[in-house]
Amino acid sequence: MIIQSISNESEYQAALAAIEPFLQKGFDNLTSEEDEELALMTSLIEEYEAIYYPLPFKPKTLVEMLELKMFERKLKQKDLAKVLQVTENR
Repeated sequence: MIIQSISNESEYQAALAAIEPFLQKGFDNLTSEEDEELALMTSLIEEYEAIYYPLPFKPKTLVEMLELKMFERKLKQKDLAKVLQVTENR
């Protein structure tokens, strides 16, 4: 089932459900047709989300971007420090 547009919440939920099998299969295991379908659905979902689920703000600085990513991934400063291989207080 190829989705051509998303114009309401039920179509949005259907699109999210439709991409789940591709994610379960894994990006490296997709056929070229599946890869194209996933790319199309992903862009449609992104367009819908930009309108109906916009980010509360767009980060303007590197610090704001890091804080947003930390929030999204539920990371504490010490967790990010480990990922970046820097000291915790940095």
